[in-house]
Amino acid sequence: MPDGITPVPVVLVDVARPLGVYSGRADGSPTRMAISRQAADVGLTFVHEAGHYIDHHVLGGAAGVASGRPLVDNWRNAARATAATQRLMNIVLNPGTRLVVAPDGTLVPRPDDLRYVIYLLQETEVFARSYTQYIAEKSGDATLLAELQMAQAMPYPEQWTIQDFAPISAEFDGLLAQQGILL
Repeated sequence: MPDGITPVPVVLVDVARPLGVYSGRADGSPTRMAISRQAADVGLTFVHEAGHYIDHHVLGGAAGVASGRPLVDNWRNAARATAATQRLMNIVLNPGTRLVVAPDGTLVPRPDDLRYVIYLLQETEVFARSYTQYIAEKSGDATLLAELQMAQAMPYPEQWTIQDFAPISAEFDGLLAQQGILL
C-alpha cells in the first residue's frame, strides 16, 4: 500500500441489517468497518466494505471518494459499458415486475425496487462491488468465489458475469498498478 495509509478497525456486529458499513471522515481518514455476523456472505461483505475504504481513504482522501473523480475515468467507463450496468439502467427507465423466490420456495411477482436499483448504480457502490469481484477473482479464494456465485444469482445484476467483468478487471489492474498498490 502507498505510504500514509491508515489502518481501519474492523468490528463484527450482531445485526441483520446492514450487512456491512464502512465509515470515514470528510478529511479522508477512515473510522471503522462493521461486518454483520449474520451476513450469508461474510467474506464478500468484508471485501465490499474494504472497497469503500480503498475508494475513500486509499485512492480518495481529502479530495473525496475516487469513484467520482477523473482518476478512475477508465474504470468508470468500463463499468458503465457492461451488460449488467445497462440492465440496471434499463430497469430504472422501464420498471416492471420480476419473479422472486418467496420464503416457501414459490415464485411470486414483485414490482421492481427502483430505490434499490438506483442505489446499485451509485458510483461508490459500483466501485465497491467491482472491487469485491476483482479481489474474489484475482485471489481465487474458494469461499469468496462461492459467495460471488451466489451474488451473481441475485434478482438484480449486483455482480457481473466473468466475461462482462473482464474490462473492469483490466482497468483495476491499471489503476492499482498506477497507484503503486499492485506491482
